[in-house]
Amino acid sequence: MEVQTPVSEKDIAEIEVGQRVALKARAYPEQTFLGTITSIGAAVQNVTLVQNNAAGAPTPPTPGTPSAPARTVLVTTRITNDALLLKPGMTGIVKISCAERRVFDLLTRRLARTVKVEFWSWW
Repeated sequence: MEVQTPVSEKDIAEIEVGQRVALKARAYPEQTFLGTITSIGAAVQNVTLVQNNAAGAPTPPTPGTPSAPARTVLVTTRITNDALLLKPGMTGIVKISCAERRVFDLLTRRLARTVKVEFWSWW
């Protein structure tokens, strides 16, 4: 089965064709579906984030709160679905296996990116 998942533009540099993915579908939380990345989208999309309430139903952003659209790139994966459990339109969470990192590097990644991108013109 082909699955498309949005990846933040901030993280797209870590993604490569051929990386392994694992999918947990909300309908089958006890099962993990495995696959690989087959392609990475060519354009960035603006997506308005929708939050889920306690029952899992989508709720629109609260009026009066600033909600900038997320900028994402669609990543296409091929997921093994031998038992035909996954259906079009299902939702879940996808984990993409990237290179191993030290915990310190993961914790400081956002700060380093901000310095490298936002303040580069100072040098």
